[in-house]
Amino acid sequence: MGQENSTSYWVEKGTEFYSNGSYDLAGRCFDKAIELNPKSLDSWIYKGEILGLMGKLDEAINASEKAIEIDPINASGWRIKGIALAFQDKRDEAKYAIDNAIKIDPKSALLRDSRILILSNSNQYIEAMQALDEALELNQRDAGAWAIKGFYYISVLKQYNEGMQALDKATELDPNLSLAWFAKGYVLLIQGKYNESIQAYDNAIKAQDTVKQDWGEFFLVDSRYLYGFAWYQKGIVLDYQSKYDEAIKAYDEAIKAYDKLRYLGDSRFDEYLDDPYTGKAVALEKLGRYNESLQTYEELILKVPFEPGVYNNKGRILAKLGRYNESIQAYDKVIGTYPGNADAWAGKGLALNALGRTAEASEAIDKAANFAHGRQELND
Repeated sequence: MGQENSTSYWVEKGTEFYSNGSYDLAGRCFDKAIELNPKSLDSWIYKGEILGLMGKLDEAINASEKAIEIDPINASGWRIKGIALAFQDKRDEAKYAIDNAIKIDPKSALLRDSRILILSNSNQYIEAMQALDEALELNQRDAGAWAIKGFYYISVLKQYNEGMQALDKATELDPNLSLAWFAKGYVLLIQGKYNESIQAYDNAIKAQDTVKQDWGEFFLVDSRYLYGFAWYQKGIVLDYQSKYDEAIKAYDEAIKAYDKLRYLGDSRFDEYLDDPYTGKAVALEKLGRYNESLQTYEELILKVPFEPGVYNNKGRILAKLGRYNESIQAYDKVIGTYPGNADAWAGKGLALNALGRTAEASEAIDKAANFAHGRQELND
């Protein structure tokens, strides 16, 4: 019997592909291992991880339950199930699964940090902070707990100094903790410390490039999204510094990161594509590269559901190119779905005026003013 007919061979191959980020190939290997031995625990655990990475949460839960059935006291099966349930907002079930995993492996910092995130995402902040304090009492060197604490201070309490102190502790303990660097980059950005912010985002990106993380850690920091978002935020900082060419390169990296997620079949991240595409298009516009800016908006339109802001921006660029009829068509696309969109009416009015259709332009501008006034009253 050749090696190709042994479970261990396919588990080894699958693990190798998994470590390289080749999840599709890894999944096929683990399927082959399961075909040879339906009770291959490692295969079911890895399969659950991979399905989770691909956003196939029901299938990930099924795989984790197979692993639990084979070995009820294996913490990994419970962890995968808990994380998948958390992504589905089934918070009580997720807590139950993670708590089971912690009972099996009470010293695991990763499991405790997972529980903290589930509590926090459930808006159970007091319980989350208690769990954080417990985790740090058990292990003052738990870098993940320090990172989550810093993130909590920044995102929930808006206490930036306290948050930075916790994040500094996290990066001191683990220089490759992307969440901590990302959060530091954000604080430094809002403080106007742009060069330091870029360095923090570069560290977050580098951590993603050099450290292989399993799905539990992916959940903790939502790393697949975070990697792309770090590039996007770096682009924003470069934009603030008027370094538009560098900003465009950063936005392109963010787009590649999100496209990779879409390739893996995880549509949950589609909504994030709007930001780097729009950032890139606006940077190109500032450089006077209108045709490239238009092309960027058109690429985005092919990838994401209808978004009025994208069509309004497209209309503006078409007008700058002197393509006023097409500009009006873009604005009408918005008005047809959102007749009270003041920006679309204003843009259409300017395009109509450029074509000499002054009466129609005046009517459109009046509608824009009325809708904008109504929007302001609602905000007041």
